[in-house]
Amino acid sequence: RQAEVQEKLDAVDAWDLDARLDMAMEALRCPPPETSVGILSGGERRRVALCRLLLQQPDILLLDEPTNHLDIDSVEWLEGFLADYARAFILVTHDRRLLEKVGRRVLAVEHEHVEVQTGDFATYLKESAARLDIMRREYEQDVEKIAQLQRFYDRFHAKKDKAKQAKAKLTQIERIKRGLREPP
Repeated sequence: RQAEVQEKLDAVDAWDLDARLDMAMEALRCPPPETSVGILSGGERRRVALCRLLLQQPDILLLDEPTNHLDIDSVEWLEGFLADYARAFILVTHDRRLLEKVGRRVLAVEHEHVEVQTGDFATYLKESAARLDIMRREYEQDVEKIAQLQRFYDRFHAKKDKAKQAKAKLTQIERIKRGLREPP
């Protein structure tokens, strides 16, 4: 039984918990531990909650705008903490610097589409812009193809010897339109 407890304490690094707590509280500018939560400001409460969450070391750490209410030194400490974090973490943030410092994979949700990109945020932006350019070119080509097919139909649909071809062009137009998506 004692060995089980020992294993659990070792697994969560409980032996140096006080030192880690002191370091995290100081780095995140948390109020003294004896301070009643009821008198804390919203920003102080967020910092205390962030400190508590980081010290729990969950297998998957979910952080929503973690740099809000942090000063520059605290943000830099958080960047270092996350860069060394051995487990998975998910950041929802507008802080591009934080993304650049600690991001290893970007999961972007845009226009009902989820995109996963390995690498830092700058790589994601560059490759996303390249994909968007390709989408725009393909869209423009499809629009031009539709116009070309429509011109053929308009010109020949009433001519007996071309009516069948003209009808086939309408079918092509419908097929292209079904797959046509205007890029963002």
